[in-house]
Amino acid sequence: MEYGSDSLAEQPDMDLGKLPPVKLDHLHRLTDDTGMLQHASFTVPNFHEGYCIDDNARALIVSVYLEELGHGEAFDLACRYLAFVAYAFNPETGCFRNFMNFERQWLEESGSADSHGRTLWALGHLLGRSQHSGLQGLAERLFKQGLPAILDTPHARGWAFALLGIHAYLRRFTHAPAIIKIRDELAQRLLHLYQRHRSDDWCWYED
Repeated sequence: MEYGSDSLAEQPDMDLGKLPPVKLDHLHRLTDDTGMLQHASFTVPNFHEGYCIDDNARALIVSVYLEELGHGEAFDLACRYLAFVAYAFNPETGCFRNFMNFERQWLEESGSADSHGRTLWALGHLLGRSQHSGLQGLAERLFKQGLPAILDTPHARGWAFALLGIHAYLRRFTHAPAIIKIRDELAQRLLHLYQRHRSDDWCWYED
């Protein structure tokens, strides 16, 4: 619905507190024993495109929200997506791999800065909101192992995703000086980029 004379704010009879039930059929369709498949052809999973950590990180975030909504399947889904994230971590590089083919073969040693930052976002989100201690234990280990590598990338989007994860983490674990130090460094970098590139008609971090 477009905002205007028929905007939601101007319809007093509409109950904004009533939301449709959450439908998980497509989520289940794209999730197998390995994790979340990357793409679908219409409603059919596309095995040719395999898996990526980006979508498993997003699915892990969704599973945490499902836990908060009281969905009984949230824990099993979170376990599957977190297992994929754990398998993606490469201890030799300190980074998360991104792309895996359907035969469960990794196609790279490290993913992009975006995918690494998005994975840190998902892990921090879980740590800040989930009530399952079993999930938290593995997620915290991966979060702390993967966080330092984000400082080595020059890409602002990776920093921003990581900051979302750090913010969620610090909601629960307020006394974390090493993580606060990384937060402040990333925030300062983004501020410097914004100050360098912004203008009166361009409010952004890149030219």
